[in-house]
Amino acid sequence: PGFTCLSFDIIAHETGHAILDGIRPMYNQLSSVQTAAFHEFVGDLTAILLALFNQDIRQFVSKTTEGRLEEADILADIAPQFGEEVKGRPYLRTADNEKTMEDVQNLISPHAVSEVLTGAMFDILIGIATKHLKKNLPRPTDGTGGESPETAAAPAIPARKVTPAAALWWAADRFRRVALQPLDLCPPCDIQFLDYAKAVIRNDILTNPVDAQGYRQIMLDVFHRRRLCTCNYVSGQELPVDCQFQEAMLQERMDFFYHDIERVSGSHMAAYYFLSDNRKPLRIPAHRDVRVVDLYDTNKLGVAAERLPREVVLEYAWQEEIKLVNDPANDLSFGRWRGKTFKLDCGGTLVFDGRGNLLSWFRRPGTEHITEAEENDILARKAAWDSDPV
Repeated sequence: PGFTCLSFDIIAHETGHAILDGIRPMYNQLSSVQTAAFHEFVGDLTAILLALFNQDIRQFVSKTTEGRLEEADILADIAPQFGEEVKGRPYLRTADNEKTMEDVQNLISPHAVSEVLTGAMFDILIGIATKHLKKNLPRPTDGTGGESPETAAAPAIPARKVTPAAALWWAADRFRRVALQPLDLCPPCDIQFLDYAKAVIRNDILTNPVDAQGYRQIMLDVFHRRRLCTCNYVSGQELPVDCQFQEAMLQERMDFFYHDIERVSGSHMAAYYFLSDNRKPLRIPAHRDVRVVDLYDTNKLGVAAERLPREVVLEYAWQEEIKLVNDPANDLSFGRWRGKTFKLDCGGTLVFDGRGNLLSWFRRPGTEHITEAEENDILARKAAWDSDPV
C-alpha cells in the first residue's frame, strides 16, 4: 500500500496550500476554476522548490542528465509513489508537459488545469538553468553570501565552467525569487493564471530592471507559448499593442489624493482613509464598503542577494451583488441558478516604494462604476478630511 503521509511531495504540496491560505486567504473561496487551480499550482511549486534545494537530488540530476535538465524527471514528477498506486503511472502530476490554456479551457478539475501553470514555471526554471550552463560564471553562493554546497570545497579561482549541479543551485536560488516574490503583487481574490504571469513579469522588472541575462525574454516566450496571452506575439520583438503584458511592463501613473506613506503603512485605519479618498482612481464604487484585507512591508533580496528597497503592500476588497442572467449570445446559461444573486469579490493590491510612489497595481474589477453623484460625494468627504483630519 501507499501512504500519502510518507510522500515528501504530498507533504510539501499540502504545506504550500497552508502557506497560501495564510498570505491570500480569499483564494480559498474558489471563485473560479483557475483560482482553485492556482492553489494546486502553488502546492506543486512548493514540492518542486523543496526538491531543488535538496543537495542529493541536485547531484543526482547532474549525474543522470549530463546537463540536459529538461530530462530531470525526479524534479518534474510530483508524488511518483502515489501516482503508481492510484494512477498506474510514475507520477501523480508532472511539470514536464506541453499543456496550454486551450487544452484545458473546458476542464473543471483544478488539478488538471494547474498543470499549465506548473509546466510554464518549470520551463522558466529550465531556461534559467540552461543559460547558466552555457557560460562561465563566478562561484555560486547560497543566497546570503556564502558558497553553495557544490562549490564550498573548490579552489578559489575567479571563474570556472559551471557543472549541472552548480547551475541547478544557481537556478534554484533565482527561480525561488522569480516564482514566490510575485505573490506580493497578486490581487487579493479570484486570481487567474494571467494575473500571476503578469505579476512575475512586473516583479522581475522591479527587482532586475536591466535583465542582463535575458531571463525576462524566457518568461514572455513561455507565457505566450502556453497561451496565457493569445496576442500575435513574436519572440525578441516588441510586444503587440494588444498584448496582455503591456500593463505589467510599464505601470500607469495614478493621480491619488495625497496621503503620507508612513501614515498609510502604519495602521489599517489610515490605509482605509487612503482607499476611501481614492475611490475614483481605484474604481471603487462610493456606495460599497471597502475593507483593508492586509497591510505589510516587504523584506526582499535581489538577483545578487542584495537587500531591496522597502515596499508597502496594501490589499483591499469589496463585494458586489450580481444577478445571474442567461446570455444566449455568449452561450452563458446558469441553469437552476438563473435569477439568483451571487456575491462577487472585487479588490486589488497596491505596492508602493518607501516614498509613496506606486510600483504595482493588480486588481479584480467589479461590474459597477462610479457615477457623477458618487464622485461629488468623494470630493465632499475629501474636502472635509482636509479641513479637519482625524
